Amino acid sequence: MTAKKPAMIKWYGKLFYGAGNLAYASVSQTMSSFIMFFGTSILGISGTLMGLAIALSTMWDAFTDPVMGYVSDRKKSYLWGRRHGFIIIGIFGMALFNILLWSVPNSLTTDAKFVWLLVALLIMETFNTFVATPYTALGAELSGDYHERTVIQSYKSVFYLIGLVIPSILMSIFLKDTPAFPNGQLNPAGYLNIAYVTSCICLVCGVICFLGTYSHLPRLRAKAELEAKTSDKLNFKKVISEFFGMFKRKNYRAIILGHAMALISSAFLTSTGMHVFTYTFGFKSAQIATLMAMLILGSIVSQPLWIYISKKTEKKPALIKSLWIVILCMIVLFVIFLLRNYLGQAIFYCMIPLLFMCGVGMGAMYSVSPSMYNDLIAIDYYKTRTEKTATYSSFMTLSYKISNAVALIVIGVLLDVIKFDSANNLNQPESVKISLAVMFIFGIILSILAAIKMFSGYEITKTDLAQIDKDGDGKIDVLEE
Repeated sequence: MTAKKPAMIKWYGKLFYGAGNLAYASVSQTMSSFIMFFGTSILGISGTLMGLAIALSTMWDAFTDPVMGYVSDRKKSYLWGRRHGFIIIGIFGMALFNILLWSVPNSLTTDAKFVWLLVALLIMETFNTFVATPYTALGAELSGDYHERTVIQSYKSVFYLIGLVIPSILMSIFLKDTPAFPNGQLNPAGYLNIAYVTSCICLVCGVICFLGTYSHLPRLRAKAELEAKTSDKLNFKKVISEFFGMFKRKNYRAIILGHAMALISSAFLTSTGMHVFTYTFGFKSAQIATLMAMLILGSIVSQPLWIYISKKTEKKPALIKSLWIVILCMIVLFVIFLLRNYLGQAIFYCMIPLLFMCGVGMGAMYSVSPSMYNDLIAIDYYKTRTEKTATYSSFMTLSYKISNAVALIVIGVLLDVIKFDSANNLNQPESVKISLAVMFIFGIILSILAAIKMFSGYEITKTDLAQIDKDGDGKIDVLEE
């Protein structure tokens, strides 16, 4: 039995795998982008209650991730392997409950609407976990090459980012301005139509990912059989112990906390962005859709740039440079906010390149950071030959979802503190408009600064991975003896 470096994954194999993230992102991003605005401005639920509902579902999602990671790593199925069965179940569940989430009858009382949303969110997040944790682990297992892990993450990220822009495209179609709704984002029926489309995308792309990566199952199954003979036995109690123990390990702590802080900026962006663009800047639905599309477009087109920079230098400096770009963009946005009364209609045209550059900066956050984490998992596997990919992947998602949940509660409470009133629609007091912008801009800046501080503690370089890459990431190809 010889150590053999795994073959490089074909480009179409990466595409098939990446399609799974489009399935996941099209639904989850629709929820992230609109649910706070939908609950407060359409259903009339208070910011505190909406923040609580979203935070509880996020916390539930966070704590079920390690459970799913543990179950997935221990799963033994000849037909479905450790990942594929969970992924396909989750895809169908997400598609169904995505529609139910946006079907809240307006005739219900406010309390009943809150309960409907909370239950639907909890079930949705459960199916999200069925997809996200095994899917992430599958991506980490497809290759043992240092640079190809970044490339695979980039494919995954591009499809994820396409999924992020889909809600903006659908917003311009189903939430367009009409005589009945001069601000189309206040049209309740449009959100259900968006859900129908995103559920269809979820089903189609999820099946493509399932079928397109199924050919890797024999190799992954053989690897699992080898591990059954050589790996230490894991139990769930040990998994919990390892989660807390991971924060004692400098590199894991740097990536987990850094990624969590960076993604808090996404919570501010998605949960308050619609409010800021609608109430502070007075943009129409088509303008908001354009700006959000430019943000995601910047993240997509920047992927080759961050791959190139991380390959020529190191992954950590590439990631930190990207985050400074985001901070600079937020500073410029604050200046635009201060000058908004002088710029008039020109604000929108100033925002287009600014949001694009902000997206460029955020691009590395979606690909380079997860790639760095996968490098750490590869090192651990090389040393122990114990399969913990899904379990360890769930630790990262658990951490950033907990931080996001806290951020969402804070955002919801702040909406009430600043006296945001959904009944006023566009007639918000000037103090509310100012407060929304301050929440948005400085929430992002502070979370990104915290992320840079955390990422600075990461110490793994190409040299540390050189021996692992030489040996094929320590993964013995049992099909070649």
